[in-house]
Amino acid sequence: MAKGQIKPKMTEDNVQKLIIALQSGKHRSSACVVAGIARTTFYEWLDDDENFRTRVEDAEEFWLSLVEWKLKEKIDEWYRPAIEKELKSKRREVYGDKLDTTEKLIQTTIDYNELKGKTPAELDEIRRTLLG
Repeated sequence: MAKGQIKPKMTEDNVQKLIIALQSGKHRSSACVVAGIARTTFYEWLDDDENFRTRVEDAEEFWLSLVEWKLKEKIDEWYRPAIEKELKSKRREVYGDKLDTTEKLIQTTIDYNELKGKTPAELDEIRRTLLG
């Protein structure tokens, strides 16, 4: 920030807009536009405020967790038969002729809407529960 300039005030409103944008998958630059703050302001807040930095990191982790779950759903939907065939073929000693082969790898398909609003910690707990 240039000397003599007043640092924009961090309000819960612009922070919340930024966090929601990041949780929705927007990149930091786009999230700044949504929140009505400059990128330089964002990075100054990130450097100066540990709580803000944690909220940003949690929001970005939340998005990545959702992406992981969607990928898992698509793998289950599109590739389950191929996965089962490959594992039965190449890991016969482990899987044999078991029909539930991928049940060990892909426990459950979760509806994306069930994950909305979950914190990264809640998503990790869901993941641990499903994967055993």
